[in-house]
Amino acid sequence: MFTKSLRKYSDLAVLPDGSILCFYESGVDPPKINRNRDWAYANLTLAHFNLEWLTK
Repeated sequence: MFTKSLRKYSDLAVLPDGSILCFYESGVDPPKINRNRDWAYANLTLAHFNLEWLTK
């Protein structure tokens, strides 16, 4: 788990050097900023890590 906040859609990719990317939606409930939406997912995050970190 990358974050303890709300998470939604995600996608994984492996780079040529073997490192891993995880792209995901995140946010808090209720939203910190009113954006005239009825959901709390307001952030797009890209996490970059390697297999060693993942298997610790």
